[in-house]
Amino acid sequence: MHISIIIPLYNRISLIGETLKSVILQQNVVEIECIVVDDGSTDGGAEYVEQNFPWVNLVKQKNHGAPAARNYGLKQAKGEYIVFLDSDDLLTPDYFNTRMDLIRSGKKFDWIYGPWDVFEVNNETQKHTMIPRFQPYPLEVESNIEEKMRRLLGGWFIPVHAILWKRDHLESIGGFATYLKINQDVDLVFRSLLLNPNITSVKTGKSLIRHHPGERQGDVSSEIKLSQILDLRQKMMQSLLSKNMLTEENKLAVGDYTFGLWKTYRKKYKNEAIRALQMSHKVAPNYKTPGGTLHNVLVTMLGNVKTELIKERLANVRNKPFNE
Repeated sequence: MHISIIIPLYNRISLIGETLKSVILQQNVVEIECIVVDDGSTDGGAEYVEQNFPWVNLVKQKNHGAPAARNYGLKQAKGEYIVFLDSDDLLTPDYFNTRMDLIRSGKKFDWIYGPWDVFEVNNETQKHTMIPRFQPYPLEVESNIEEKMRRLLGGWFIPVHAILWKRDHLESIGGFATYLKINQDVDLVFRSLLLNPNITSVKTGKSLIRHHPGERQGDVSSEIKLSQILDLRQKMMQSLLSKNMLTEENKLAVGDYTFGLWKTYRKKYKNEAIRALQMSHKVAPNYKTPGGTLHNVLVTMLGNVKTELIKERLANVRNKPFNE
C-alpha cells in the first residue's frame, strides 16, 4: 500500500532534518513516498534536503504559502493515502502501525486519525519535553460526524498531521484553500465533515507538534487573521444552513467560540473583537455569557453585546476586570 507524506518547506533548514528522520523510520512499516515542496526558501533548506536525504522527492515552487505547497505536493503524489506534515513536526515510529492494520483489513475509510501531542525542545540539551494538554481529543471508532462538527465549530479540531487521508476523498473536497492565512486545516476538515465521511481512529501512533518561539502559521498574530477566522465561521454557518445541519448545538458552539475570541482579543484587535462579540449574539442569542449577578441583570435588560461593551468600558476606567 503506497503512502505519500507531503511536507511544505520554507526557511526551516535547522528543523527539516529531524522531521525527515522521523519519516524514514516509517519505511519499516509501509512503503513511503516523501515529497518535500520547497516554497521558495532562501536559507539553503532545499539544497540541504537534496544533499542529505536523496530518497526524498524534492519539488520546488515560488513562495505561495504552505496551503499552495501542500496542494502542489498532492498533485505530484503517487500514494493512495496521504499524510500532511509540517517541516518542524514529527511522527512517532509507530505512526502507521495500527492505521495500516485497519486499511489491510479491507474496511473502507475516508480518513483515519490518531493521537497527537505538543512538544518543546530545550536548546541546550536538545531534550524533547511534552507539553500537557487540558483534555485529549476523543479517539472514537465510529464516525460520529455530528460531535466532530460541534467540536470543530467550538474551536476543538483534529490537526491534519494526525490524519491519514484517502487520496480520492481529499481530491473530492478540493484540497487546501490557498486564500486563507489561518485555519486552513479547520476549513479542510470542515469541508470533509460536510460530506459525511467514513472516519475511524487509532489509539497509538502520534503526530508531534513542535512548540517553539516565533510565529506559527496558526497564530492569530494580526487583525487580518482574526478577520479571516470570523469570515470563515460565517461561511461555515451558511454551508451548514444550506445542508440543514445548523443545529442549536452547532449555533451554541459557534457562539461560545466567537465569544471567546472577543474575550481574548478585545484589547489587541478591538474592531474585529467587537465583530466577534456581535457574531456570537447573532448566531446564538440564547448563549449565556459568564458573569455575576449584576452581569446577569444587565444581560436581561440590555442583551449580551451592550453588556459586554459596558463592562469593557468600566474595566478600562477602573483599570481592572469587571467581574460583578
